[in-house]
Amino acid sequence: MAAERMFRGRASASYKALSRLYSFSEDMTSRGRSPGTLWLERDLSVANADEARRLEMPNGGSVVRMRRLRLADKEPIALETSLIPAAILPDPKQIEDSLYRTLRDLGHVPVKAVQRFSAINLDEKSARLLNAPTGAAALDIYRITRREDGVVVESSRSIFRGDAYDFVAELGLGR
Repeated sequence: MAAERMFRGRASASYKALSRLYSFSEDMTSRGRSPGTLWLERDLSVANADEARRLEMPNGGSVVRMRRLRLADKEPIALETSLIPAAILPDPKQIEDSLYRTLRDLGHVPVKAVQRFSAINLDEKSARLLNAPTGAAALDIYRITRREDGVVVESSRSIFRGDAYDFVAELGLGR
């Protein structure tokens, strides 16, 4: 909370402390912004070997593959690609707005995640979708999300516009 207060001065960006697992929709709502989604892809398909490994499922298993342009107050701020085992989400059309809300409703509550953050520059296609210049700075976030019992419910990659979103980590000295 202190870390969030510390950075409120910069109006062009949004800030969120890295202490809790948030869905995009929850995050935007908590910031007083209206979340939105433009669907680019939402299909059932067969996982390739790398996808099956990330989802900790057998090779050739069925997955829901989703690509979404994520909006805040109708402004594109993230490009998100998600994979969900079809055993957890059999019909991709079940998702209307929030993936995590849909997973909770189906009894697959996301409770923990590991995320990796990298700095990248937007390629031409991503920049066009995000309404940003090619080569603009962006945050590339790779996440594996699990239920309480450790089962992977989602593997995702999100590319956030660097000028529209920040994360703040409040750290303490371990003893």
